[in-house]
Amino acid sequence: MGMGRILACIAVFFWGAAYIWGKITMTWLSPLDTATARFGFGAIILLILILFVKKPKSSSLKGHWWHYFLLGFIGITCFQASLFFALSVTSPINVAVIMALSPVFTAIAEAIVSKEMPSIHTVIAIIISVGGATLAVLGSNLEGTSDLSLNWGDTFAIFSALCFTFYTVASRRWLPGHITSLINITIVVTIGAILLLPLALALSPMPKLPVSWEPVWSLIALVIGATVVAYICWTQAIERIGVSEPNLIYNFMPLVTMILSAFHGAPPTWLQVLGAGMVIGGVTWAMVQNKPVVEEVDKLIV
Repeated sequence: MGMGRILACIAVFFWGAAYIWGKITMTWLSPLDTATARFGFGAIILLILILFVKKPKSSSLKGHWWHYFLLGFIGITCFQASLFFALSVTSPINVAVIMALSPVFTAIAEAIVSKEMPSIHTVIAIIISVGGATLAVLGSNLEGTSDLSLNWGDTFAIFSALCFTFYTVASRRWLPGHITSLINITIVVTIGAILLLPLALALSPMPKLPVSWEPVWSLIALVIGATVVAYICWTQAIERIGVSEPNLIYNFMPLVTMILSAFHGAPPTWLQVLGAGMVIGGVTWAMVQNKPVVEEVDKLIV
């Protein structure tokens, strides 16, 4: 396994673990506080990092600020707020499986924007993946049998995946190519964190001292591991081996969440395993069949 694949695996591990760490952090902080702390501290670290790279002239950013604002608001503020609200209500496995549908939603959005019909491989993948996600979510109660119910957490997760889809499609068209990816993502993350802050201050209760160190360490892992290190590893992986292989590895993120959830005493039900397998299989198959399309796909921090 080359260094590029190793870096992609590290990023996907941290993103899969983020759902578990987020759930633990919310035993201490509210969903909005968790999202704000993760991306607020993450933005500070990223701002420090860009001090060591060549910065563009301010004039080169002119005309892009409205795009940066929309990407920060929808791609960070709305995306992460709804993601952590989902984690506060439903299981991390459900959220991970629903988020794994993002490439499917992206394919649909791209077809609408470009006014081109998706390939037959993509259509088949959409049917298989949506069916798998539905099976996993509707059959996720503790007894392992389907109760055919969709809770508010699952609805928030779907909205979160749609926000992520908007970012994926819009960023390809809006982010200036003459600006480095590190600076682009730092601007977007900083704007999103700034917009999260007043929401957290207005809508969240004053946080109390944690009763143990576990949620504190989970928050630190969210900031450093799932936000900063994962992003750096991901961008380095793309630079080394392109986008196709990292995106295929990304599809296995629900598997990471399932394994870590089992270690934390909440193993997946058989329906969740079956549903996640359908999602992973469907999306991966479509990506293998549509390699020229995959080359254009990138990911935000999840």
